Amino acid sequence: MAKLENQALVTVKKSNTLSLQCPVLSSTNYTVWAIRMRVIFNVHGVWEMTKPGTNLDAKKNNLTMALLFLAVPEEQTLQVGNLKTAKEMSKIDMHRAI
Repeated sequence: MAKLENQALVTVKKSNTLSLQCPVLSSTNYTVWAIRMRVIFNVHGVWEMTKPGTNLDAKKNNLTMALLFLAVPEEQTLQVGNLKTAKEMSKIDMHRAI
């Protein structure tokens, strides 16, 4: 895991020209984390999977959940580990859970 501006980053996708990283949520970076995660979800075309009323697309749901699991601290994994959809995960008040 690389460090950038006191934040742990996890590499998510590498290609010839693109390397995306998920910021890891901490007790002090929720607002910036949420903005960055929204952009990462948009790049992957999965932002809608966190929104109410969106039909479940299994492949997009799995990608969204994987990105979220990479972006939350290990301690928080137990809080969201049993959830089945990214929409359920996005309902968790992430910044209060740390």
